[in-house]
Amino acid sequence: KSSQACLKISWIEDEYQVFTAAMDWLHHNVPHRKKHVVEVLEPVRFPLLSPQRLFKYIEGERETVFHFSAPH
Repeated sequence: KSSQACLKISWIEDEYQVFTAAMDWLHHNVPHRKKHVVEVLEPVRFPLLSPQRLFKYIEGERETVFHFSAPH
């Protein structure tokens, strides 16, 4: 399994790709996946993200009807 995981992540060039992959997965089915937001985003190394890119992503999200509420 570990070799498969390495193969799956070998294409990642920067942490922003990790973040957007996690967000894309969450976006795919928000009602059912929002309860996993913490565990899905936990591996993202936010200090390695460019603040400008992160803010640009967040600004883009304001254009959508995408909101997470606290998991119950």
